[in-house]
Amino acid sequence: MTRPGHHAVPFAGPGAGEHPCTWGQLDMWREMEWAGDPAHGNVVGGGFLPPGHTTDGLLRVVRDLVERYESLRTVFRPSDDGRLVQRVAAAGELDVEVRELDGDPVSAARRWVADSQARPYDLAGGVPFRVCVGTSGAEPRLVVLGMPHVTADLAGSRVLFDELVRGLEGRAPAAPPGLQPAERAAWERSDAGRKTLRRSLEYWRRAVAAAPGAGFAAARHAPESPRYRTGGLTSRAVPRALDLLAARYGVSTSHVLLAAVATLVGRYTGERRCLVRVVVGNRGRPELRNAVGTVSQEVAAVVDLRAGRFGEMVRAARTSALNAMRHGQYDPDLAAGIVAEAGAELDVYFNDMWTATRNGKGAPGGRYEGVMDEAPETRFEWGERLDRASVRFFFESVEVVEDPSAVTLNLLTDTAYVPSPHLRAFLFAVEELLAALVADDGTPLDRIKLRDEPGA
Repeated sequence: MTRPGHHAVPFAGPGAGEHPCTWGQLDMWREMEWAGDPAHGNVVGGGFLPPGHTTDGLLRVVRDLVERYESLRTVFRPSDDGRLVQRVAAAGELDVEVRELDGDPVSAARRWVADSQARPYDLAGGVPFRVCVGTSGAEPRLVVLGMPHVTADLAGSRVLFDELVRGLEGRAPAAPPGLQPAERAAWERSDAGRKTLRRSLEYWRRAVAAAPGAGFAAARHAPESPRYRTGGLTSRAVPRALDLLAARYGVSTSHVLLAAVATLVGRYTGERRCLVRVVVGNRGRPELRNAVGTVSQEVAAVVDLRAGRFGEMVRAARTSALNAMRHGQYDPDLAAGIVAEAGAELDVYFNDMWTATRNGKGAPGGRYEGVMDEAPETRFEWGERLDRASVRFFFESVEVVEDPSAVTLNLLTDTAYVPSPHLRAFLFAVEELLAALVADDGTPLDRIKLRDEPGA
């Protein structure tokens, strides 16, 4: 029986050697450089496990994952020209921590996730993968999988958890491994990759020329100290409204959410168009759907804010998102040069991570037995304050692991442009607007009055 404590899991796998980095890896590396924070963007996956398994069996499955996916044993270094180089290790040891679950398992999961997100990795010489296992009665019931974003994106972390659960149950992976990062880097340098790059860069040129230089162009408030504020709204009403509206319009819930946020941004700023940094998964190709790596990238999407009715806004949001998806593979250094030359600021950010978690791929293994479902319909919590950020308006949606019927909407703002009271009103306004649209979406948008109108 594996006891609580730290356990060294030896591994050995193919693909050893040094290779150029991928565009996705470089994209995240540049963000980490800008932030000056080695823990910036850390990704955490995992979830509750079904009963009936052993910790020894789980450790064997974890070893298999590290051996199967080269990204989990890849370190990085900048080359002489400043570009990123990845080096895949042939063998090594992974440290896995096993803890006994005491008290509320959901609270334990939250603490472990926060700890994994905050702790940096040794990207130059360590193993970029962190595993913490929670046991109850000698059975593993919770696993938290941590990795830097340069190692894997959210979808990649869900591939890992899906395969971990399947491995525990004695089932084979649902699909062969997708392209390994070294293979992806080789494709990007092929004729097909260079053709994709040319199309994407031309799209970036058109995008920055088609919208104002900034979404929030005027600082109308005295900045708070620290300048950037964060807050989160957890709601059960929002998922219900998104599902109903998505079915009504025949689109994704992500398109509905983007349309709602764009509606409120347009009302707040008075702008007629806006450049939005949209996160694109880049997993449309079959060989990338099961990849564990940094496949996603941020793309500038031109969102039209002039719609008179919400149906028009949804169609505009969908068109913008699809255009961004078609051009989501690019060299971030070259795209940054285009943005700088145009004098544009990509100061509005939208990342819908909630919709992607609802397709069942790597969904948590279920609620832990005994977890009570007594959370309120809607609750708001202030988050941390920051001295600096790369955007003025950063919106994201995330799943609530302990409450699958809810979603959390997070928002970070530059308080010189969106002060704290307006940040809070923005999040409540998203919920209120969606509820109003479910009841009657034929009303012109300028006639929908909100109690929590940001800036009112």
